[in-house]
Amino acid sequence: MAVVTAFIDWHTHVWLPEHLGEFGRGLDVAGQELAHRCWSGEGSHDDHDLAMRRSGVDGFIVLGLCSRFLELDIPNDYIAEQVRRHPGRAVGVGSVDPNDPDALTELKRLRLELGLQGLKLSPPYQDFHPHSAEAWAIYELADQQEMFLLFHQGSVFHPKCSIENANPVLLDRVASAFPRMRIIICHCGQPWTNETVMLMARHPNVYTDISARLNRPWQLHTMLMNATDYRVTDKILFGSDFPVFQPDEARDQLLTLNQRLPGLPTVPDAVIDGILFERPFSLLGIDPAANH
Repeated sequence: MAVVTAFIDWHTHVWLPEHLGEFGRGLDVAGQELAHRCWSGEGSHDDHDLAMRRSGVDGFIVLGLCSRFLELDIPNDYIAEQVRRHPGRAVGVGSVDPNDPDALTELKRLRLELGLQGLKLSPPYQDFHPHSAEAWAIYELADQQEMFLLFHQGSVFHPKCSIENANPVLLDRVASAFPRMRIIICHCGQPWTNETVMLMARHPNVYTDISARLNRPWQLHTMLMNATDYRVTDKILFGSDFPVFQPDEARDQLLTLNQRLPGLPTVPDAVIDGILFERPFSLLGIDPAANH
């Protein structure tokens, strides 16, 4: 029997429609495909509050993202405001665009003035190469400021974007260069889930979350079994991807994964319970009480 510590949602968003730009227009199309599942559409502070409360979430990470390429700008101040509404429960992750000449200035501000502890980057959505000089300068400053990084490093739904720079293997060099900096590869790095598992096995500082994979049970099952084989399941984090999915529904989809795939080898209950209830913030050295 797994020891229940906390139900942490490591991947949630807040936004308003005016923040989303071209990204939002593409999200509307993706939402049509998701509507029959648990698409919620809105991501305001109040929407987020309701979802976390109804789902029994003990703590959560709330993410921002900006992209000049897609006219997307979820303000870091909007993320920080949501964190302040939930003292001791929330951890904020801001974003800067490596293509923005003011990115380093904003990175200092979001860390030192807003108190956001993490940084979200996305080579396919922000249209940059993970090894570019601009990106490397951001990694160096984030490392100096003792931040953790989340990468949307994998496929994307928006037709304007390219996945040429999206393979998680491109983070191998980053993880080696910054061994102290915790890196979370979002969405299992799909469709490159095997590569994501390999990176977790190679690098103590690399983790992944399963957000937006609960609706792809075959893909998630394959990834979890591969991670079991490599003995890195303790580095897999739960995430709902709210407001695209609801935390309670994502949790229930994980709990019933084996029943949804009859005839396949079962993912051990200890693995599933561990992902849901044994991934405290302290696993990555994160302290919600350190927000300011």
